[in-house]
Amino acid sequence: MNRKTVMLTFIAVIVLIPFLQGFGQEKDVDSELWEKALKIHKNAVICDAHAHQLVFNKDDKIKYHPNSKQLEFEMVKKGKIDAIGLYFAYYPLKNETLVARVKSDFKTFHNRIDNHADKYTIISETSDIEQGINNDDLMIIPGVEYFYGALNGRISTIDSLYKLGIRAMMLMDNEYERLSYENGNANGDRNLNVLAQRSIERMNNLGMLIDITHLDDQMQEKVIDYSDYPVIASHSSVRGIHNIDRNIPDYIIKKLVKKGGSIMITFNSGNLTGLEEGRCKIEPLIDHIDHAVKVAGIDHVGIGSDFNGAGLRSPKGLEDASGFPLITYNLLKRGYTEDDIKKIMGENYLRLLSEVMKFE
Repeated sequence: MNRKTVMLTFIAVIVLIPFLQGFGQEKDVDSELWEKALKIHKNAVICDAHAHQLVFNKDDKIKYHPNSKQLEFEMVKKGKIDAIGLYFAYYPLKNETLVARVKSDFKTFHNRIDNHADKYTIISETSDIEQGINNDDLMIIPGVEYFYGALNGRISTIDSLYKLGIRAMMLMDNEYERLSYENGNANGDRNLNVLAQRSIERMNNLGMLIDITHLDDQMQEKVIDYSDYPVIASHSSVRGIHNIDRNIPDYIIKKLVKKGGSIMITFNSGNLTGLEEGRCKIEPLIDHIDHAVKVAGIDHVGIGSDFNGAGLRSPKGLEDASGFPLITYNLLKRGYTEDDIKKIMGENYLRLLSEVMKFE
């Protein structure tokens, strides 16, 4: 081994150790694998399908929750994240309409990103994706995490959100069911009501990404079946690894894939392992990705951190966006190829988004 190789290996180990300290993997560092992982990560298009509150600096005039710093702009750059499904979340809205709130928040966000980011693209059509990649921009895909009552029973709300720039929306939350009705039998079966059906039809027609993450099993199936186009579970985990209602069972993953959709694995330690306090290790996250790939296939799995949301309880080493290279490293360690890793880390999400937006 020549002097240059020794020095590169030393640097690779020094760079990796800060990521791994605190959860017992620093002794298991494979410096050559880490160096290879960094190269793959740098060359890949890295996408986080679901996160909240892109924070730019400590002087930002907008006040955030003290813990909401997982998606600081500098951390995003360190993690080499190229695209973020940035969701505006409201739980619930009071004394104002969803459109008015999104319009106000979107205006504020535009002002802040104009002041702090030199290179960015807010995705509104398929050509923006290619432009963002070619220009090495940070790509923002605006979404709304829709909660109880927000549509106010009006399909026109969806058109208004689309005009504002929203390109992904969650139809309902598992605590409230405003888009379904019971079939009147003892089994408690439900179906999509007229508002739900028209909402799905309109989102299909506009080319908006339908997000089913927070729906229960029955309603996930109903939405997948009714939609003409692929849907996404933007920040979910798999029940085959950790058996809780919040996670998606294999049969629904298969149904999702049959329609061309994808599941994005989220970071919440509770969903990943059932850990009630603290952070799990990174291995359970990789276990969920691995299981999803076995069920869905390599072309239908991605990442959705839910940073600054439930992702506040993300695995050790993934406390913020700067830790994303750890996922690439651990996927490589599990035997995934460079092409497979690139699909999981971003290509699958952008392909799905592009496919849905083409239907506009």
